[in-house]
Amino acid sequence: MPEVGEPQKIPYKRLLTACEIRDDFIAYDGLGFCVYTAIPAEKIADKELRRLWQEARAALQQIVEYLE
Repeated sequence: MPEVGEPQKIPYKRLLTACEIRDDFIAYDGLGFCVYTAIPAEKIADKELRRLWQEARAALQQIVEYLE
């Protein structure tokens, strides 16, 4: 697989809505990339989505560590 570079900073200064995350990021960059690298949970306004995001990030980190 090709190496993935550092993502661009999120242009939003405010918290992101679920629709913005879906339409502006996931649709173009993929869910795994957004969860693991591009969007920190602290930038998500929806509390339930923020919680799920954190859990998904932790699960992805476990996979990365296992593969190493």
